Order: sequence, then C-alpha cells, then structure tokens
Amino acid sequence: MRGGVLLLANRFVPLALVILGPLLVNILLFHGLMAPEGIAPGIVAAGLWGVVFYSVRSAFQPIWSNQVQA
Repeated sequence: MRGGVLLLANRFVPLALVILGPLLVNILLFHGLMAPEGIAPGIVAAGLWGVVFYSVRSAFQPIWSNQVQA
C-alpha cells in the first residue's frame, strides 16, 4: 500500500518501484504456478510498473555500473 501511495503522490517514485517490484513478482509467480486463470490483472500491473520504471530508469543507472562513483 505504501508503494502505491508514493506513486499516487508522485513522491519518491524510484523507492515506490523498489517496494512494488517484489510484490508484483510474488503475484505473477502465484498466479502463474497455482491459479493461472487470475494472472491477467498481474500482467497489467507488471506492464504499468514497467512503463513507470522506464520513465525513471536514470535513477537506477548506478545499479548497473561496475565502477564506484566518488
């Protein structure tokens, strides 16, 4: 819930994505492995998460670099 509130308030969006990412993975895994008939909302939510992630991807750039920034 906190991640959703942060997204709606448009504050700390990268933090909200970090909070919501594992939740979406759990939703997709549960529905993919145990209840496949309910996976559609999870796919839509993951797609929307991807759109927001793409818009703030520069905030995650240091994660993918192999050099320490001084």
